[in-house]
Amino acid sequence: MPDFIAFNEGRQLVEDSGWPATVKFDLSTKDCATFTAADTYASRGVITGTGYTQGSQAEPAASGLGAKAFAQLTWQTGSATNWLAPKSVVASDGAKIICAWNLVVGGAARDMSQPNTTLNVTPSYSPTNPP
Repeated sequence: MPDFIAFNEGRQLVEDSGWPATVKFDLSTKDCATFTAADTYASRGVITGTGYTQGSQAEPAASGLGAKAFAQLTWQTGSATNWLAPKSVVASDGAKIICAWNLVVGGAARDMSQPNTTLNVTPSYSPTNPP
């Protein structure tokens, strides 16, 4: 089971224009094995829950052969107990999905249904990641 997937629309975006200046990140109910390369922004499976917001950060400089080491992203439920259980984090430009990473090797869900739960994610992109 793959723990990373690149999407066709994102590959085209990155090849034509490069990475967006601001990369957006969503937690998703889908794992990488459930996605297909043909999926789109509308089918990214974003979680819902009181206070959930999309993360974002500036595109990091390449760290050799197009690799990208993003800074840590943090999602916190606060007092909410209605967040759906995410399985992956999806990178996009806000209109086209670029790639996704499983949060847990193998695609298991993370429990975000408890109050005061924190999830830290540090995405790392390598153009040599397996398809």
